[in-house]
Amino acid sequence: LIFMGQRPDAYLILSAQNQLSPLVKQYNFPLFDHIEGAADTEFTQLLKRVLTDRLPFHPSFSSSVYEETCGHPYLTVNLMVDFCDWLIANNHRMDGEILDSTHFVNFGKERLVAAKLKRSPRYEFFNHMLAEYLSESGRTQEPWLSAITSVLQEIARKHPRAFACPINNFEALAAPFGAATRMTPARLLTSGSLANFLQDQGGNVKPGVRLLARLAGSAAPNIN
Repeated sequence: LIFMGQRPDAYLILSAQNQLSPLVKQYNFPLFDHIEGAADTEFTQLLKRVLTDRLPFHPSFSSSVYEETCGHPYLTVNLMVDFCDWLIANNHRMDGEILDSTHFVNFGKERLVAAKLKRSPRYEFFNHMLAEYLSESGRTQEPWLSAITSVLQEIARKHPRAFACPINNFEALAAPFGAATRMTPARLLTSGSLANFLQDQGGNVKPGVRLLARLAGSAAPNIN
């Protein structure tokens, strides 16, 4: 099992000039699948391993977390570490109380805001990565990733509640960034969806991973 890339064609790095090329398959997210309201899914099994038996949770909790990370394992684990820090800071008693969506909503109001995200040590890797993509050197060396990150940032800042915008709004929002990569907004959406950065749901464009969009929204470009 090989995890590769942040590009829609990343798997070609492996298959180029390789006799195993016919055997290579590309799979999109979610790596850990989930069904709304289900008690036993790949994603709930991941959460149980992270939280252990000391923090039992209701299906509404796992669905809320999934809505934020879309099964992204690295971000899910770091989000849960941040969540546990929040529980400790709020004197949560691990006496069998079952976590539900209310706990996560309250956590989000305090911790999933730009001021906290940009300073949190839990997301340092992604904060640094996104800041580099938004920098001048990022626009020159990684124009596609820079454009996608800028689009996520715009969605997070202009649509902070729904984290979604109608397709016509997306086209206007993405046009300046797509021009730098010689892509139309439609092509940028297609390539971004293949790489799990974006998703088109019935004419509404959403981030592929909401937490990643939040981090992009809180990021400031590196100074090169």
